[in-house]
Amino acid sequence: MKKITQLIIVIAFTSTTVIFPMTYLKNWFNDYVFFWKTRDWHSHFQRRLYQEPRPLLMRALEVYNTSSSQEKKALDLGAGAGNETAFLLQKGWIVWSNDREQESIEIISNRKDVLPYKDKLTLIHKSFTDIPWDNLPLFNLICAIYTLPFIDQNNFHQTWNAIVNHLEANGILAVSLFGDKHDVFGWWEKRSMSFFTREEVLNLLKNFDIKFFTESCEKNDEDVMEHIFSVVAQKK
Repeated sequence: MKKITQLIIVIAFTSTTVIFPMTYLKNWFNDYVFFWKTRDWHSHFQRRLYQEPRPLLMRALEVYNTSSSQEKKALDLGAGAGNETAFLLQKGWIVWSNDREQESIEIISNRKDVLPYKDKLTLIHKSFTDIPWDNLPLFNLICAIYTLPFIDQNNFHQTWNAIVNHLEANGILAVSLFGDKHDVFGWWEKRSMSFFTREEVLNLLKNFDIKFFTESCEKNDEDVMEHIFSVVAQKK
């Protein structure tokens, strides 16, 4: 009886894969079977820990170095493992580092390359919508790389306006946003995220002088579309 049951399962699976390509079945499985799973930020933090800062931050600092500003106050939004925060501290910046995940705050606080600069670091354990913006200064640099898309559409513009308002004149913004063709996430995640067309991204930047702008839209190694805007802009 057991062998007959196994044979039925094999036949059913084989028949299904003939009707539906394996890629379709994989996407369906991810969307409708794993929808209750939360994003594994622990693994993400551990993979990113002690890596080099992202290239977009380096481009932003190149723009900053051409400006006349002597102040170095930076806000790192969604700091994650703290690579950008640590780099900025080492380069003489005073940094406000934010993340909604307690693990991120603990990682940054205990990083050996952050400990010597703790007097120049303020940690903010808040979601973007709960950040006490009124208590924060104006910044010369705000870094939000692969973070702002995780704000739902109803709250995105409120956070975006707070970012713009907390940049000094000529302040630098380094930001990445997901395009409307970005298909990495399941439907249950997309409901609490924000995605943009090219025109919408450019409209967000209407008060900025765009220094660097790229739009990539291509499939990754898993044959899933990644649509990403990467921007460095200077506030007018």
